[in-house]
Amino acid sequence: MFSAVLDFFIALARASLQVFAALGRGLWDVFSALATAVLWPFRAVGSVLFGNWDLTGPWTTLYFVTCGLILLALVGLIVWGRRLNRRKNH
Repeated sequence: MFSAVLDFFIALARASLQVFAALGRGLWDVFSALATAVLWPFRAVGSVLFGNWDLTGPWTTLYFVTCGLILLALVGLIVWGRRLNRRKNH
């Protein structure tokens, strides 16, 4: 009887560890994809500046528009921050 209860808890622990490992791998993949999406324009610009034109080929229209929107949002945040800073100083 004790052996069956112990086997049950061991199986439960293994199953929960497998679930946590799968969630961890999934989060790692999501963070990796986000980092790739955010850093790809910098890598492409650096490659173009140093004469490697191969990295600009995989750009799709949707990806180009997404990167453009991200850059516009960053510019907008910078402008908004400067306006708020000017209002505080005056």
